Amino acid sequence: MTGSINGHSVQVLIDSGSTNNFISNRMSSFLQLPTSPTQPFKVRVGSSAYLQCHQICNEVSLFLQSHTFNLDLFVLDIEGADVVLGIQWLATLGPILTNYATLTMEFSLQGQDIKLSGDASLSAHPISPAGFNKMVASGGVSSCFMCLQATPTSKDHLSFTNNTEQQSPIWAALLDEFSEIFTEPTTLPLPRSIDHCIPLHPNIEAVNVRPYRYPYFQKNEIERQVSELLKTGVIRPSRSPFSSPVILVKKKDGTWRFCVDYRALNAATIKDKFPIPTVDELIDELHGAVIFSKLDLRSGYHQVRMSESDVHKTAFRTHHGHFEFLVMPFGLTNAPSTFQALMNEVFQPYLRKFVVIFFDDILVYSSSQEEHIGHLRQIFSTLKEHNLAVKRSKCTFGSSSVDFLGHIISPQGVKADPSKIEAITAWPMPLNQRQVRGFLGLTGYYRRFIRHYASIAAPLTDLLTKEGFKWSDRATQAFIMLKSAMTSAPVLALPDFSSQFVLETDASGVGIGAVLMQHSHPIAFYSRKLSKTMQGKSTYVRELFAVQSAVAKWRQYLLGNHFIIRTDHRSLQNMLKQTIQTPEQQQFLSKLVGYSYSIEYKSGPSNAVADALSRVPECADSMTGQAPSAILTHQTKDTTIEAEPDYGDQVFLAVSRPVSADLKILEQEVANDPYCQQIMAEISANKSTAAGWSFSHGLLRYRGRIYLPENSTLIPILLAEYHSTLLGGHSGVQRTIQRLAPHFYWKKM
Repeated sequence: MTGSINGHSVQVLIDSGSTNNFISNRMSSFLQLPTSPTQPFKVRVGSSAYLQCHQICNEVSLFLQSHTFNLDLFVLDIEGADVVLGIQWLATLGPILTNYATLTMEFSLQGQDIKLSGDASLSAHPISPAGFNKMVASGGVSSCFMCLQATPTSKDHLSFTNNTEQQSPIWAALLDEFSEIFTEPTTLPLPRSIDHCIPLHPNIEAVNVRPYRYPYFQKNEIERQVSELLKTGVIRPSRSPFSSPVILVKKKDGTWRFCVDYRALNAATIKDKFPIPTVDELIDELHGAVIFSKLDLRSGYHQVRMSESDVHKTAFRTHHGHFEFLVMPFGLTNAPSTFQALMNEVFQPYLRKFVVIFFDDILVYSSSQEEHIGHLRQIFSTLKEHNLAVKRSKCTFGSSSVDFLGHIISPQGVKADPSKIEAITAWPMPLNQRQVRGFLGLTGYYRRFIRHYASIAAPLTDLLTKEGFKWSDRATQAFIMLKSAMTSAPVLALPDFSSQFVLETDASGVGIGAVLMQHSHPIAFYSRKLSKTMQGKSTYVRELFAVQSAVAKWRQYLLGNHFIIRTDHRSLQNMLKQTIQTPEQQQFLSKLVGYSYSIEYKSGPSNAVADALSRVPECADSMTGQAPSAILTHQTKDTTIEAEPDYGDQVFLAVSRPVSADLKILEQEVANDPYCQQIMAEISANKSTAAGWSFSHGLLRYRGRIYLPENSTLIPILLAEYHSTLLGGHSGVQRTIQRLAPHFYWKKM
């Protein structure tokens, strides 16, 4: 319940499982309550940890629902509540009538009948960034929470916005009315005017590739999946002269994905030239929309029939038989065009009115919720009429903003998806000449698009001289200016689907990098750290993984377009013809089947951009690590994730609480530290020994990094944040230093 001490609101927990009365360290400090030492004792808290208690606040007046209680409160580093009242207090009240259904307790004290009521409404509330900044500036004691991945929810969870109006019975009724479109199809698709055809180049004989050899345990899995496909009518026995090999790809959850390697058939297929709408055209249609829904067809390709005259070309062989697909299988080169043509025909009456479709991205947009429900009703009716099924767990309904074709669409307008430039904006400050050289290699590749590049980069170029690495404020300014130039026009360009895309990739020992380009202009950047397992793989596997990851990252740009892959690994030039033998080839090459691309070799020295992106020193997943605007640590409880399994479409949430590390503590430590005083004096005297140092707002900075005295109380807090938390990932010494070093510095770090 809510109470108050000295006029300040506090959260009070009445807990019969607690032996004593406690007040949190932070609240006693904030209220400046006088404390006195007490006989030290250990307290076991809910997490089974033991906390040391050695201080007490005597005779604290706690105002609780019109009643005042004078209490002795032990000071303890507790979380969740500001004050805990336990048996120490409850035992003084005499008989207590407790009603847990109504959260009330009644007792008599000094001849007065007292009834206290718990507040069931106490819960977390969202806060805007502006509100958060105001709260921090006020110095008030508040609780902040963030969501971390932890416990799975139901797979049938629907994605809504946080607007409670949009979760009204109207939405539930609409989805229930069309529940059949969310069920998995059990029959073949209806005959339609558009089926998938496989036109072959002239004089092509039947494409027949020898089956791969499988381990014994995979044979049973192949036959099991083939039996299921036969039962659902997706395939039938075949006598076709065509044959493509089957591969099994192990998914992260331990199950197997059944794939057919159609690379040879795709090479013999005449490629479609289906007109693809430009991104600008599609996005222009969304002007004025304020509410959006995205739909995802369930196994979309399997909802398209094969042309009867081409069914035999899809044949594949297992050790028990020969079979062919009656529906469009995954991995055929022209499948995206067929799917786009079918979607355009099915939804033709609504296209550019309130629906835009880009391959399997179906976006419904409206100017009001009422209008949106009407639009969805028409779309659902069309899906039902054409026997098309939607995967409910992958749909988003009634969202106020949506990610579509690399853009974030909202009522406020259109902006580029930040993930396109995240690898650049999150690039950490270089710590040595090698890292400076890598950054200049990246930016120098596009120097002809950056006006006065040489002048801007000069402070960084100067760091590469034999005089040594001495970072300066000018270097910081140059670093920031070049990052800004790299993530805006004229360097960064919008995609043009009438032109060819070029994908350059590279893999180092620690990460992968890629850049998507057109006419030498970058469209998007990508960088990702390799797992420990992948770091131990061969160069070939890491380079192949880089290609597959980049293609998957930019699928919306590359699907249905012939593009060029450039790599500095020669053996990948023959990737289209290589026999799939290893598990890594099964896993990565199978995901590239169906794309139309050619591979070119690009020597290592000339592959500067992708190479630099693969070697970013701080390379957390998708390069999201940023310098903290305030020093925050967090304590996480009840987290259930122990590994990194693939939970598919499920959503995971757990609560983690950031605990503020007050910078005023650091200001005081700097003011009391003799070495800091010496440096500040040298700065004031403008001595050469103070080069690289600066002082502002009570904080010392060395080469732009916050300096902490050797015995600072914040050092263990920062080490815990950057190492021991989920976000830190319990990384090793070097990686922890690499995370800390761009932002903080202390002697003997």
